[in-house]
Amino acid sequence: RRAASPRASRREAVDFPQRARRLLFLFGQAEPQPQPKNRNPGPPAPRAGRSSPAIMSEQPKAVVALRNDDAQWYTGDVVIGAKALRVVFATSASDLWVASEKYSVAASLTGHETGGSFGAHWHGLAVTGAIVTDVPKVAGAPLARAATPAAFGVVPRRDASLSNLPADGVFGLGLPEGSAVKSNSGARAPLELVGNAFPPSALFSFYLTADAGAHGSFLTLGGFDAARAVKAAGKREAANFENEKLRWLRVQAGSTKWKVGLRRFGPHAHNELSLDYCQSSRVGCSAIFDTATPDIEVPRRFYKSFVRTLVYETGLKCFYDNNRLVCDECTADQFSALEFEFSAGERYLVQPSDYLVDDGHFRCRVLISERHHERDDVFVLGAPFLKTHYTVYDARSADDCRVGLGCLSNRYSDTGGGTCFGGVGSFDGATGTRYCFTNSAGKYGSICFSTAWPYYFFVAAGSFFFALGVGTLAHLVYRAVRSGLREYQMRKTQRVQCAPMPETIDGPAPEEDDEEDMLGIPLLPRRPRQDQV
Repeated sequence: RRAASPRASRREAVDFPQRARRLLFLFGQAEPQPQPKNRNPGPPAPRAGRSSPAIMSEQPKAVVALRNDDAQWYTGDVVIGAKALRVVFATSASDLWVASEKYSVAASLTGHETGGSFGAHWHGLAVTGAIVTDVPKVAGAPLARAATPAAFGVVPRRDASLSNLPADGVFGLGLPEGSAVKSNSGARAPLELVGNAFPPSALFSFYLTADAGAHGSFLTLGGFDAARAVKAAGKREAANFENEKLRWLRVQAGSTKWKVGLRRFGPHAHNELSLDYCQSSRVGCSAIFDTATPDIEVPRRFYKSFVRTLVYETGLKCFYDNNRLVCDECTADQFSALEFEFSAGERYLVQPSDYLVDDGHFRCRVLISERHHERDDVFVLGAPFLKTHYTVYDARSADDCRVGLGCLSNRYSDTGGGTCFGGVGSFDGATGTRYCFTNSAGKYGSICFSTAWPYYFFVAAGSFFFALGVGTLAHLVYRAVRSGLREYQMRKTQRVQCAPMPETIDGPAPEEDDEEDMLGIPLLPRRPRQDQV
């Protein structure tokens, strides 16, 4: 039977050498071989000189699929009561609030009104609404029980915090100390709900895709899965997996946001930082990780100088369109990379392909904006930075919160403190045939079309109206000249006809026969000759 079974014969062939080594060990002729280890030994130990653990995975409890809206907003689904809502998972907010037009507490069997209200500030906007309780669910897992429902806010859609969002609400994953609902009602913040629903850790992570409309973005709750993010990013296996580490950054004490220290920032050219803006800061620079910000926000004190430096190197015609910096006929090669160096000493680069977006009119929109509502030197790292790195947020210790960064780029250098070169975006430049009306002054940019028929339609319409205007003007001039000549001729004729006929010395002038021209038309009477006077 063993000979007839291939599986048994292979097992016998494997067991025989092990038995032979054991017998030789008993007679002192060989040393025992170590027993085979578990196939899943766990994360490898960090190398010497590296303070952060290797990129690894803590088993996630729930995975939420996110949608990529124009590579700027990343939204997912939550269920409150029996109502499915689409929300933005924001690390800059500490509360959960939804639009009153999408959720009604009266229509929910588990919803209750508390009679309270809350007021918060988010992205420089005032958020106000009523506090209600219900049972929210994320990835099918309830974050609370019907006996102890969660408190959240309901705000009107006309509220400025929701008017520009492509979602029905905001699910805040910020630190609980910044929760306005918690301070007003004593309820637990959303991050605390996540920690209780997925014990024992208040740990979550984001992987954001780079291209607009691309699938694959996800949020893990209760753990992180960096190996899945590396696989989703399409990283090469030969990219020296051991070098790609999660670098942990300490959140600044007393902060209600995921804010860490920033040592250096500026354009990166010729493999070095060409200009460090944080060097002139009196209090030091900081950076906030925000998954609900579509740009990289630069403090007001640095913004104008930074934009001049960035645009001056390109030589492009750039202007502001709806408070966004837009440049004509730009390519990724004309801009410089941005370098961020945190307190851990590792450098992170954001390439032009990461912070440039084609706006559809053969222009590139620069996803770098000015931070208006803060006076300190605080940067906000939004989608252009977060989609080039795998970010892990650890709030398991209230006094020691931290943010982990994993490099998702295939270009990584282990020299010095390490450099992640970024460049996961696909923007290379405007392609295709351009049909543009360009302003000669260049102040307002150009009007371009991707197809020919609108261009030629406007050209034909413009030519027609131009010819019509010129013809009308010429006709008016002709009529004016003709009218003037006719009036001059009439006045001249009246002056000749009204002149009195002089009499001769011998008597009245003899009557003369009316003369006719060659066509038989009577002529005017002749003026009397001088000899007839």
